[in-house]
Amino acid sequence: MARLSELKKDFLRLIERGRLSHAYLFFGEQDDAMREGALSLASFLERKEWTSSPEMLTDAIVADGRESGIDEVRSWIRQLAEMPLRASRRTLLLARADRLTLPAAHALLKLVEEPPESALI
Repeated sequence: MARLSELKKDFLRLIERGRLSHAYLFFGEQDDAMREGALSLASFLERKEWTSSPEMLTDAIVADGRESGIDEVRSWIRQLAEMPLRASRRTLLLARADRLTLPAAHALLKLVEEPPESALI
């Protein structure tokens, strides 16, 4: 948890300075803690609250970690291309990217290489 509080400070500093990048990768053994951190970041961008509450986020796409195919990734791409309604960015939270099909992984790679301006992955 100490690591998450450090990440929170880092992300808040990046947001304050307008230096938030378009993509971040969290990995390791603590899947739940990383998911909580990513949800908290999306919540802060939308509601200015650092919380991982289960309340629905308007401008976040939360992929649940099941196997995802190319059609689902195309749907995410379309959604990320839309302007956010409440947040400064539309956010894609993808758990378990290792479960993407190969065509989906290629499409996601292209998205990460050339993201819409208002997207955060």
